[in-house]
Amino acid sequence: MLLHFFPTIAENKVIKAITSFLYSKYYIFAVALMTLLCNIIGFEQVYYYIVILFACIIPALICDDMLPVLAPLAMTYSSVSLKNNNAAAGTSLFSGSAKINLIIQIALVLVFILTRLVFDLVTKKEKRRYFPRLTLGYLALGLGLMLGGLFTSYYVGEKLLYPLVIFLSLSLCYFLLLYLVDWKKVEGSYFFWIMSCYGICLSCEVIYMFISIKAGNTTFVSSFNQMFTGWGMRNNIASQICLCIASPFYLAIKSKKPLVFLWMPIFMLASCALTNSRWGTFVGFLLLVAGAIIYFLRVEKRQRIECAILYGAILVLLIPLAIIKFDFIKEAFAHFFTDTSDSYTFTQGRDVIFKWAIEDYRENRYFGVGFYQCKAYIFENFSGKFVPRRYHDIYLQFLASTGLVGLLMYFVHRYQTLTLTFRKPSLEKTFAYFSIAALVVTSFLDNHFFNIGPGLNYCIALAFIEGMCIKTKFLESR
Repeated sequence: MLLHFFPTIAENKVIKAITSFLYSKYYIFAVALMTLLCNIIGFEQVYYYIVILFACIIPALICDDMLPVLAPLAMTYSSVSLKNNNAAAGTSLFSGSAKINLIIQIALVLVFILTRLVFDLVTKKEKRRYFPRLTLGYLALGLGLMLGGLFTSYYVGEKLLYPLVIFLSLSLCYFLLLYLVDWKKVEGSYFFWIMSCYGICLSCEVIYMFISIKAGNTTFVSSFNQMFTGWGMRNNIASQICLCIASPFYLAIKSKKPLVFLWMPIFMLASCALTNSRWGTFVGFLLLVAGAIIYFLRVEKRQRIECAILYGAILVLLIPLAIIKFDFIKEAFAHFFTDTSDSYTFTQGRDVIFKWAIEDYRENRYFGVGFYQCKAYIFENFSGKFVPRRYHDIYLQFLASTGLVGLLMYFVHRYQTLTLTFRKPSLEKTFAYFSIAALVVTSFLDNHFFNIGPGLNYCIALAFIEGMCIKTKFLESR
């Protein structure tokens, strides 16, 4: 904003250095590193003020657009440490005296983001004329969520806040980013740098927890042999990693040194396996295979050979490691493919929850029973009155909670996202959609689509896809 009134400050050496850093890959690396350290050490309140300064305040005042907000928006969700946010231990980052900081942080973000949004809409005519392409589908999705439980005794005011928050988490940042970022100038690789760095960050979080558990630190493990961090449990962690697995393949396709990136999907998939999330690991494997296939189809023979040698070398190295660590591998596979308690089947009780979902759907076929009637188990680390128990399947969740109307509304939204991506497909849009597909497919056996954090990554991916459409149209018109 200040550049509009005082354009000469753009030539100031300090301003140049700051803006150059905020638009560089080093900034993305720094956000990933700080996210990892914050998760391990637990300095959230300090880190969040730093994020607000560099991702909101400074860009709002002196940058051409709000592109620097993307990396923290994608990653900061996973910075929450178990040290400061563990309901089982009586600690919460979002209650008590910490709530004051939360209110201040939200206020700062709103003030600078909304001020910059209004400023851009007033000063840039082309922004005012743009109409987001996913608006209709998003309105349908929001309506379906908000009507969940209609015509039942469960449809009461205090129970509508959760579906509203879920809708906003899946949509708000999409609309904001379309207007706050100048997509005509965004590099096609920018999203994939963010997601690749995020995937490495998450994988390092897993390795840190795994080493700590093996060293005898039971802080990260529950009585159900579940791996926990301050922002989620093992399936949440694996799902977030799945959002990132395909991104390094795009960078490898575009790079003259693809080996710099080709090890990353393997590292991320191995981290998924260490979480003991069976479905997450399987989906991660499918995404790795899909990314590898596209890579082999798009690159030259020399690059294909390099990739084959790298992956072959990794496989060869795993054989002696498996022999040396046979007992460990045996134990890991025992946990991976057998029950973790007498009361849980291979699907970990989901078969029972699915039956409950069908029963709840039959109670009100058109609008469901809302979001607070599910009887599924909820982990004590994340228990609370606001986040309800859920049915561990995206389609059954829509059917039971919002009925046929809600499920139909979701399909309208999904149809729009598919047509936006694949009506005029490109490499950037296809790989970005892998992140969306990862969230949806991992939600076949879990609640990820109805968690608040993953919606931020969902918004970024959809905004990027539409942003690439905007950029393509702009370049074609020149």
